[in-house]
Amino acid sequence: MPPSLEPKEVRGGKTSPAHAVEERHPLASLGHGSVVTLIGQVVMVGALFGTRVLLVTSLNAQFYGDLALGLAITGLLSSLGSLGLPSAVARQLAHTTDVSERWRIVVHSLTLAAPAAALTGAIVFVAAPELALWFQGTPVVYQFLAVNLSLGLISGVVTSFFQGNEDAFPNMLFNQILNPVLTIGFLMLLLARAASIESALMAYVVAGMLTLVGATAYTVSPFGFPWKRGELASKGQSLDPKASTLLALLAFSLPLMLVGLSTAAVGTVDTIVLGALRGPAPVAAYNAVLPLARLVALAVTALGYIMLPVAARLHRLGDMPELGRSYATITKWVMLISLPFFLLFFLLPAASLTFVYRAGFLATPGYGSAPLLLQVTCLGSFAFTIAGPSTAVLIGLGKLRLLVVNTFVSAGADAGLSLALIPFWGSLGAAVAFAVATALLPILCTIQIYLLTGIHPFSGPRLRPLVLVTAPTVAILGLLTWWAHWVPSNLELVGIFFVLFAAYLFAVLLTRSLEAGDHHLLRVVEGYLGRELTFVRRFGRRFLPTPEDAPAAPGRT
Repeated sequence: MPPSLEPKEVRGGKTSPAHAVEERHPLASLGHGSVVTLIGQVVMVGALFGTRVLLVTSLNAQFYGDLALGLAITGLLSSLGSLGLPSAVARQLAHTTDVSERWRIVVHSLTLAAPAAALTGAIVFVAAPELALWFQGTPVVYQFLAVNLSLGLISGVVTSFFQGNEDAFPNMLFNQILNPVLTIGFLMLLLARAASIESALMAYVVAGMLTLVGATAYTVSPFGFPWKRGELASKGQSLDPKASTLLALLAFSLPLMLVGLSTAAVGTVDTIVLGALRGPAPVAAYNAVLPLARLVALAVTALGYIMLPVAARLHRLGDMPELGRSYATITKWVMLISLPFFLLFFLLPAASLTFVYRAGFLATPGYGSAPLLLQVTCLGSFAFTIAGPSTAVLIGLGKLRLLVVNTFVSAGADAGLSLALIPFWGSLGAAVAFAVATALLPILCTIQIYLLTGIHPFSGPRLRPLVLVTAPTVAILGLLTWWAHWVPSNLELVGIFFVLFAAYLFAVLLTRSLEAGDHHLLRVVEGYLGRELTFVRRFGRRFLPTPEDAPAAPGRT
C-alpha cells in the first residue's frame, strides 16, 4: 500500500497538520451512523414495499412481470457497473487523513465511475431489443431502466464520499429515503393518469434523476465536503492525480465488485432464469411474494447494525463469553417480529396475500400459484432469521474472506438450482432456489463462527419460547384452515399477528428465558435512545434468573 494511504492518527492535545482531516471518536461516529442508517432502512423498506403493492395492483401480470425482470437484470448489472467503487471509496477515504490524498480519491473515483455508468447504461439501452426478445418482454422497459441504472450508479459513488468521512446522513437522505419515496410518489401520480408500464418506467427515471441532482447539489453546497479544491490549491498543495492512488482504489474496488455481484445474485438470478425460460407472466407471481418473504428476515437485518459494532468491540477485547451472550440475546429477540410474520405467511398464505394486495388478487390471471410460492420462500427467510445476525458477527470477527466464500456459495446454489428446477417446476423451482440459497449463507456463517470461537445462538432460552409459541399455533391454525376451511378476514389477520407478538413475549417470561445478556441489549438500546428505560428494567427484574441459575454463554466452556 502506498505510504500516502497509511492512516494518520490525530491525537487529542496535539495540533493536527493543516493538510489533515480532524477525526471524531469512532464510537461517536458509530452510534450516530447506525441510528441514521437504521432509520433510512426502515423508510426504504416501507417505500419499496408500497411500490411493489402499487405496481401489482395497477398493472396486469404480463406488464408487472416484464418490469420486475427489467429491475432484476439492471439491479444485477449495477453490481458490475459500479466496479465496487462505493465501498472502496468509503474505505480509502476513511483510511487517510491527508486532505489532498482524499481529493485525489474523489477525482479518480469520478473518473472511473462516470464512464463505467455511461457504458453500462449504453450497453443495456442498445441491447434492449435483444433482451426483450430473450425474455419475451418489451424493449422500452430496458431502455428506460438503462437510463435509471446509469443515474443510480453515479449517485451511489457521490454519497460514498460522505460515508468515507463517517457521515451516513447523505446516503440515508438521498438513496434510502428520497429515491424510494419519490419513486412511489411519482408512481401514484402517473399511474392515476394512465395505468401503463410507460408511466411506471417514467416514475423510476424521474426519481433517479432528481436523486442524483439532489446529491450533487448537496455535495457542492456549504453543507457538503469540509475540504474544497480551491482551499487546497490556495495552500499550495499538489492536487495532481497519482497512479498509486488509482491502483490502490482499484485493488479494493474490484474484489468488492465480485462480492456485491454474488450477494445481489440471490433472489435475482432465479428471477432472470425464470423469465428467460418461462417468460414474464410467471415472474409476476414469484416477484409479488418476495417482499413478504424478505419481511420475515427484516428484524435480523436491522438488528445486525447493532450487532456488528458490538461484535467488533468484544472481539477486540477478547471477551468471547460476552459476545456469545450478545449474539444469542439478539437472536432471541429478532423472533419477536419475525415469528408472527412467518407463522402468518406460512400457515395463512392466501389470506396474507389478499390482505397485502387486494380482494380477488389470487383470482387474477397469473397469481394463482402465489400462496405456495410464499410458503416456500418464507422457509428460507425464517432459516436466515433463526441463525441470527451471523453475517454481522463474522464481519465483527474480521473474517471477511470466509464471508466472501459464503456469498459465492450461496449465489452458486441459487444459480445452479434455478437452472436445474425451473425447466420442470417453473416459478416453484425459482422459489426453492431462493429458499435454499437464502438459508445456506447464515448456516455456513453460523458453523464457521462456532468452529472459530465455540459460540452459537442455540440454547434453551432461545428455543423454549420458539417451540412454546410455534407448536400450538401450527396445531390451532392448521385445524381451523385445513379441517374447518376457515378463511380469516383482514381484521382477524391483524389480530392474529398481535396475539402471536404478545404470545412470544409471554413465552419468554413464562419459560424464564430472560438472561443477564438481556441487560446488555437493553443498555445498547438505551444508548441509542439516549434515555434509561426504567419501567422495562423494573419489570424485567421479576423474571430474571438468580445469579446461580443464570446460564452460561452458549458454546464451549
